[in-house]
Amino acid sequence: MLLKRPMARRTRWVRSSLELLGALLLGALAFVTAALVGQTAPAGPGDGVSPGPPAMRALDVRVASPAPQGGVVPATLFGMYGGYQDAAESARVRQGGAQLMRVYVEWAGLQPYQAYGDGQYFELTNKARLDEQLKRVADAGMTAVVLVGEAPDWAAPRPRGPLYPDRSAYFDRFIEILVNTYKNPPYNVRHWELWPEPDAMDQIPEAVLGRYGSDILKRRAWGNHGAAYAAMLRSAYPAIKRIDAGATVLLGAIAYDWFGDNCPGFNCGGIFNYRFIDDVIAAGGACCFDVLAFNDYAVFAPGWEAHAPGRDIVAKTNYLRERLGRTGVDKPLMVLEAGLWSEGSDMPLRLTNGQVIAVRPSAELQAMYVTKLYARAASLGQVGVSWYTFRDFGYDPEKRGLMTEDLRPKPAFWAYRIAADRLRGAFFSGIAPRLPVLSGLGELEGYEFATPDARRFVVAWVDGAETASMTMPFDVQPHIRTVLVYDSLGRVQRVLRPAAGRVDVEVTTSPAYIEELSGTDFRLSLPVAAKLAPGR
Repeated sequence: MLLKRPMARRTRWVRSSLELLGALLLGALAFVTAALVGQTAPAGPGDGVSPGPPAMRALDVRVASPAPQGGVVPATLFGMYGGYQDAAESARVRQGGAQLMRVYVEWAGLQPYQAYGDGQYFELTNKARLDEQLKRVADAGMTAVVLVGEAPDWAAPRPRGPLYPDRSAYFDRFIEILVNTYKNPPYNVRHWELWPEPDAMDQIPEAVLGRYGSDILKRRAWGNHGAAYAAMLRSAYPAIKRIDAGATVLLGAIAYDWFGDNCPGFNCGGIFNYRFIDDVIAAGGACCFDVLAFNDYAVFAPGWEAHAPGRDIVAKTNYLRERLGRTGVDKPLMVLEAGLWSEGSDMPLRLTNGQVIAVRPSAELQAMYVTKLYARAASLGQVGVSWYTFRDFGYDPEKRGLMTEDLRPKPAFWAYRIAADRLRGAFFSGIAPRLPVLSGLGELEGYEFATPDARRFVVAWVDGAETASMTMPFDVQPHIRTVLVYDSLGRVQRVLRPAAGRVDVEVTTSPAYIEELSGTDFRLSLPVAAKLAPGR
C-alpha cells in the first residue's frame, strides 16, 4: 500500500527501478521528435519569499550527493535568473520566495579599455550600477551567484571566450579585484561562476543561422577549446581562493543540450559540444571548480528520458552523473537555468509508451511544471535550481517569465512561491513507486517530505500522459485527523477524514500537495502564498 510509513522513523518507500539513480540506460528508444526539439534554441543569459528579509544563507554544497539519500531541502534550491536589474523587479522576486539570485557581470563593462586592466581599476558608472544590484540582492536576504562573462575586445576575439593567450593574466587580476570588492558586507558575494554556456562551439550550423540570424554568433564560446578553458580554471581558481579562501567557484553552466555535430544521437541540431566537459577534465580542469553547473530546459526532456532513468531534470542529472562517474569526478551539481514557457512554440511530451507528442503551452501548464521541477530537484540533492527568467521580454516569442513584462504575476509565480513555502526546510524522504494507470497511458510520480514537526506531505501527479487520473491509497499516521489536498496554486481540492488509517486520493496530471494535519481546521495549514494568491 502506498506511503505506508510513519515519518518519525524516516524510512523510505521501495523505489521502482525507473527511479534508482545510478547506471545509465543506453538508448534503446529513439528520440522521435529530434526535429521538434532542434527547432528551439535554449535561452542565453537574460536580463534572466518571505514577508521580511531572512538571514543571509551560504550555499551548502555538502547537500548535493550522488543519489537521493534523504535530507533537508535547502532554501537555495529556489533560485532565479533575472529580476535583479531594478528595485521593482527585486521586490517581486523577494515576494516570490527565491533565495538564490544569479547576477551577470560583464568584464567589458567594468574594464572596457586595456588601460583599466593595466591600472587595475573599474569604470565607475558601471561599477556603481553593479554595487546597487548586488546590495539589493543581499538586502533581500538572497545568496548571489555572480556569473562573470562578456570579455572586452582587447582581451578576447569574441565576448564569451576563449581569451587571447597573453590576456589570461588580465582576467586573473580582474577576478581578484572583483572578489575583493564584493566579498564583504554590504554585498556578501561568495559564489563565482566562470563564463556563460562555455560549451558553445565555434561552428554554427547553417540551419541555425538561418533560423536565428547573426545574433546566434554571439553565443560562440569555449566549446572547441576545452583545454584552454581548463587552463583558465587552473589560473583563475587559485586567484579567487587567494582573496577569499571560503569562496565557491562554479564551472560556467554548460548547456549540455542542443548538441552540434558530435551529438550523441538525441537533442541534436544545435551549437553545443557534447564532449566539452570531458575535454575540460582530460586537460586537468577538475581540480579547479567546486560545483558543476548546467542548464535544464523542459523542451529537451524527452531526449534524456529515452536514455536515462527518471523524468526531465532527474533523467538529465542521472545521465550527467553517470558520465562524470566514468572520469572519476564527483562534484555537487547546480542548475542555473531551467524553465518552460507559457506562450510560444509547442512543447514535446514523452508518453509512457515512448511516443513523443506536441503539447500546446499555456499559463496553467507552466505553473504545473514549476511544481514538478522543484519536487523532482528536491529529490536529487541539487544545491540550487534557478528559473529563467523572472519576467517576460517583448522581443522573445517564448514567454518564459513568472511575471508578464509589466510585472503582473502569472499562475507560475504563485506555483513557485507555494513550492518554496512548502519544500524549503522540509525533509525529503522518499520517491513513490511508479505505478501505472489502470486503463490507458500514465503512471504515478510522487515525492514525500516531512515538515519540521514530522507531518508528512506528498507532491504527486500522473506523468507520461496528456490527461489521466488514478486513485492513490494514502496511509496516515495514527494521530492524523485530516488529509488536505490542494493544487499548485494552493486551491483546496479535497478535505479528507481518514477511515481505518487511510484515505483514497484522486491524482491527475495536475500536481497535488497531499498533507497530513493533526487537527481539523485546514485553513491554518495552507501555505502563506495560497492565502495571498488571487481569489483568496
